[in-house]
Amino acid sequence: SNSLETAPACAQAGLGLGRLYLAHRLDAAAEGVLVLARTRGALSRFTKWQQEGKLIRKEYRALTVGTPAVGKLEHFLSPSTRGPGLLRNVKQKGWKRCELKVLSVKPFAPENGISPEVLALARGLPLNEVRVELVTGRRHQIRAQ
Repeated sequence: SNSLETAPACAQAGLGLGRLYLAHRLDAAAEGVLVLARTRGALSRFTKWQQEGKLIRKEYRALTVGTPAVGKLEHFLSPSTRGPGLLRNVKQKGWKRCELKVLSVKPFAPENGISPEVLALARGLPLNEVRVELVTGRRHQIRAQ
């Protein structure tokens, strides 16, 4: 059952703890730290810190086709239940503001291992490893921006 194979359920069983609460999502294709809270109060505090930008920074590494500029990106994301959605520079009704900071850009070294599918998507454009910090944290935001 999916309810028994979730990260909180596996941690509860493996560590012999009571109920644990998932503090955020981690996409299947992503790697990173997954935060679980032992109480609703701890979950509430963690969520507040995330929203206020205090103590918690969401920094990601991404592979891009092309070379984005270092600095702040701000767009508006269309309401979408699937995929990354559409971006606009001007707000439209129902669209949500997205902000991220491109912290660094460096050429991607192919010897690190790269799939033929990614190379095909690049179509001769440069591949770069980009460090980004999410400011707003919208669903599919990094892919969209």
